[in-house]
Amino acid sequence: MKKLYFIFALTAFCLLLSSNLLARFTIIPYIQNVTSASVTVCWETDSVSESIVNYGTNKAGSYAFKAKGADGKKHRVVITNLKPSSVYYYQAISGKDLTTAGHKDFYFNTASRQGEPFVFAVYGDTRNGLNSYDTDHEAVVNSIARFSAPSFCLITGDLVDKGSDPFLWENFFQLENPVARHAPIYPSYGSNDMASGKDTFTDYFAVPNGGKWYSFDWGGCHFIGLYAWDTYSQNKKEVAPGSAQYEWLVKDLESPANNKAFFTVVFYHDSMYQYEKPKNRNIEKYWAPLFKKYGVDLVFCSGAHLYEHSVIDGIHYVISGGGGAEMQKYCPIGEVCTALFEFHHVKVSVNLPVIKAEAINVNGNVLDSFILVSDFEENEKEQNFSDIGLYKKGGSSSKTKLFKGAPAGTNFKPVTLALFATDCAFCHEVENDIIPGLAKKTGTDIELHLFPLRDSGNFEKMIALESELKDTDNQVPAIAMGNKILGGEKEIRQNLEALLIETRDTPPEQRIELKLTQKDSEAQETIVEKFKSFRLLPILIAGLIDGINPCAFATIIFLLSYLAILRKSKKELLLAGTVFTVAVFLTYFAVGLGGFGFFRAMGSYQLISKIIRFLIIGLVIALGVLSLIDYYKCLQGKAKEMFLQLPESLKAQVHGRIRNYAATGGLLASTFVLGFLVSLFELACTGQIYLPTLQYMAGLPQYRGSAIKYLFLYNIMFILPLVIIFTMTVFGATSSAFGRFFEKKVALIKLLTALFFFTLALLLVF
Repeated sequence: MKKLYFIFALTAFCLLLSSNLLARFTIIPYIQNVTSASVTVCWETDSVSESIVNYGTNKAGSYAFKAKGADGKKHRVVITNLKPSSVYYYQAISGKDLTTAGHKDFYFNTASRQGEPFVFAVYGDTRNGLNSYDTDHEAVVNSIARFSAPSFCLITGDLVDKGSDPFLWENFFQLENPVARHAPIYPSYGSNDMASGKDTFTDYFAVPNGGKWYSFDWGGCHFIGLYAWDTYSQNKKEVAPGSAQYEWLVKDLESPANNKAFFTVVFYHDSMYQYEKPKNRNIEKYWAPLFKKYGVDLVFCSGAHLYEHSVIDGIHYVISGGGGAEMQKYCPIGEVCTALFEFHHVKVSVNLPVIKAEAINVNGNVLDSFILVSDFEENEKEQNFSDIGLYKKGGSSSKTKLFKGAPAGTNFKPVTLALFATDCAFCHEVENDIIPGLAKKTGTDIELHLFPLRDSGNFEKMIALESELKDTDNQVPAIAMGNKILGGEKEIRQNLEALLIETRDTPPEQRIELKLTQKDSEAQETIVEKFKSFRLLPILIAGLIDGINPCAFATIIFLLSYLAILRKSKKELLLAGTVFTVAVFLTYFAVGLGGFGFFRAMGSYQLISKIIRFLIIGLVIALGVLSLIDYYKCLQGKAKEMFLQLPESLKAQVHGRIRNYAATGGLLASTFVLGFLVSLFELACTGQIYLPTLQYMAGLPQYRGSAIKYLFLYNIMFILPLVIIFTMTVFGATSSAFGRFFEKKVALIKLLTALFFFTLALLLVF
């Protein structure tokens, strides 16, 4: 009996051993949950077996390291202590089943360091099995491997037709393996993946945090995967405020990892918008304000079997549902979205501070593309704006500066200021001269948060802050400190120093800190109501007042006076003045519509603006001095020796050359460029709130027409003073009556001209 028992036990042991040795891959090894220092290798076998991974940096098949996981059918081996941004080759072993040593496709890359270029792919609705869409899914995966070679893939739900069917998952991973064996999949739940109410995601995916929602970082970007799987079936309590997911999302958006990221990318299954209309009203109601407030740049989803790209509230919403399921039939689309109906994936190339997204079909053709440029200031002090309630936002640039003024050894807490400014000269003076000067003068450390109003998100922040503090309709630039706002040049010059000292001397625990608690969605409503209250006459008056621009006046007077000295005809002077004025109008109108943001955001913008301003000031002072010298020459009876005229011989030569130049259109082209440069780099400092409001409303599709009409009329009035100045200049330079008067009163005219130029110089300086 004992002998029989021994034979039975030995047979069972041998069967178990042979089962272990003969285990076969039912799911080929694939990569999961990659960080800069770790990775998880996963696979599945048909029977219980060991979990071993050999790995190393030598692609010839010689592996320096080994990692082990628990025995089983579902295998997960976590490898740690890896080097960032490095390539490792691996071999998975379960009994006799193993991947080929040195196989060139079994490798993985650890997460990129910040600033290193990388590519990721996005696609969704790969579901296959019930209707045999394998060929389309396979074609998409092959195109990803061929045309994108991503570091990782975001799959936005409905990976399979029935999530409770293991066969469909095996089929899914077989089709995905050409990419998944070296590029991790970061999935989100779709309604089909939740079939029969059975959650099998955790059986196949080792996502960060191991939950239904998670986040990870790669190369300076922050990625957030959310749980929004169905418009109609999902309980709103899973996405609404108070839910575990909502509270986690707010916490993650406020995290240092997100605030330090150049881009924030969100992905989930059920699209918030389709054809520019709310599709899932619950997540639009609860999540859209969060995305806008915290600066989300890109949102990827699927749910619809197509490609669609829309920009709503400055956020790029992309539906990428062409991963394999049947294509959706053509439907009407909105005005500013792009909808395409082909199997595809989205290739996203990241080369900070730029992201380029391309929708690519299975043949490698680019169907659509767009580019985002980050507004994150890498060289400025990194700051979690949650301290003051103001957050980094895609589409709204911001930066933080710390000005040291407190004496060594003192322990004053820095005073926090928020500056909402345009690109005007006084705005630059506040940022670069007044605030640094007051820091030293008052012995105060100042932490300045700068929010340029050329970006709509920053205007929302200003309006929200005004509503919170119940101090509305402030002029710009505006400075917020504690619970007070100083609006416009007069208030800032008169009150900033006293308010700064008062805040500095207040004990830190008694200070009223700068906070922004009102949501941006409410700010938008406030701006819309403000816009609806506008009337035409005040806007026209504001444009007329803002059009008094000494810099433009000085430039056109010099230009026309110079041409008049060269004996240009009245027609030519009028043409040159008209071209200059049109250039000013078009530039300001384009800026009002959000144009030339790149020039105004670049680091050298203020330097170029200062150079142009100093050149014009120097030119005006020189003309004033020369006019004053001419005045003394006239008093001495030496009018023919005046500086501000050319010798007769030189006049004829220059006149001929200039006429030839003008005949080719070169003079007019130069005049247009001059008007453009003076306008772009010497933007008028408007204290009125009309222009920022109109600029903001022009970005809202439903109000764009009315806003553009008001902008057009505002700019017509803006150039009216310039038209008057250049008309008077042309008349004065060409009028025969004025010429006779000039000959009789040349000394007086020269004195008045000198006084005019000196006055203009003072206006430009102060």
